[in-house]
Parts: sequence; C-alpha cells; structure tokens
Amino acid sequence: RIFRPPLDSTKEEKERFVKKALNTLSAVAKIGDHPNIHKVYLIPNDYGDIIEMSDWSETGTLHDFMQQHGAIKKETAFKICKDIATALRTAHKEGVIHRAVKPDNVLMMNGIPKLTNFDLSYQLEDNRLTVIADVSQLKDDGYIAPEILAGEDIDEGTDFFSLGVIAYQLLVGSKPFAS
Repeated sequence: RIFRPPLDSTKEEKERFVKKALNTLSAVAKIGDHPNIHKVYLIPNDYGDIIEMSDWSETGTLHDFMQQHGAIKKETAFKICKDIATALRTAHKEGVIHRAVKPDNVLMMNGIPKLTNFDLSYQLEDNRLTVIADVSQLKDDGYIAPEILAGEDIDEGTDFFSLGVIAYQLLVGSKPFAS
C-alpha cells in the first residue's frame, strides 16, 4: 500500500494521516514476530511516501475463506479462533489494541489465520493521538465493539468482542446481528 497525504491537508490532518499510515508498521514492530500476526515492512522512497509491503495470500482473507468454503467444520472454526485469540493476547501484552478485528482483517495463509491491518490500532504508549478522529464516521458492520461506537474507553475486551462475533459467524454461518 502507498500512503500519500493530500496536499491541501492542515498540519493536524497530515499528522493524523501519517500516524494512521505508520500505525500498522509501528504496531507490528512492537508486537514482534508471531505466527498469527501478518508481517509488514516499510519501503523507503525519495518522495516522502509511506510504502507498506507484505506477503501475499492466494486464499485471501478469512471473509474470502468463509465465502469459498461455506459451512466450516467446528474443529477448523475453533482452530481459527484460537489462533486469532493467541495473536490478540500477544498484541495486548505489548499494549496494542487492534480495534478492527473482523474477517476482512484476518489473512489466511496456508490455512493459518494472520491478523492484519493494524491501521486503527491503539497503542497504550503512544501520544494519545487516536487515528479515529470522529467515531461517528465509523461504519457499524456488526464487528465493532459498542464502546468504540460510543466513543468510550476501550480495553482488550474490545478486540475479544469482535472475535466473539467472528466465532459465532464461523460456527453458525451468519453474524449474530447486522450492526
């Protein structure tokens, strides 16, 4: 992915844009090497762009996997959820809350789920500049924890709420609610 801030941005908008663009790289670097966290790398360039590179998956996301396979065996669903939970536990130990756990942000690589897209993640040590400037702009897709939508404080439970929705969807075949 290539990130380039709009030319007409204010200083605060550019700062927020750069923070969001670097957030995945920062979170993944902070978490370190983990088999269920998708690695990303920064590619430097001479134009000030932020270029993010990562491995590719022929399978695609967990969303794609669910679409392709229809009903998923209970054992497979449990393994996927366990692997995502392990990734979240590791992220949380490092002070990173993902805030956007959903099937579109889980890449399936050779049957192994890898949590990806930490763009909206909240890092407990950061300077408290949130990458979600206005929560009213978020689209409630049924995976976002209610406290995020209400603009309230978040914690590790925020991510586990979303994982619970994924577990339900894997086992039942639909989300427990649309929004």
